[in-house]
Amino acid sequence: MTITSTSPNNWLGDSDIDEVTVDGVPASIVEQTRTSVTVRLPEHDAGSVDIELHSPLLGSAIMRNVYTYNAGMSLSCDLNLTLIQLE
Repeated sequence: MTITSTSPNNWLGDSDIDEVTVDGVPASIVEQTRTSVTVRLPEHDAGSVDIELHSPLLGSAIMRNVYTYNAGMSLSCDLNLTLIQLE
């Protein structure tokens, strides 16, 4: 799964993401750029999940019910999200 920032203030923080979780379970970070982070999703039962990104500089952002695992389906997808840093 690739999460891409389309926000003008680039919440992904210049490759600063140090943790991604799926319903609290760590996902493996495969690659990062200034505007995206690619992760390998952990196994999960079918259903919608929350994904949380953590940056040491900017804190955390939780995306609620942003991905749905389907029984017997591939676990890969691309998400294009607008991530905005709130002050």
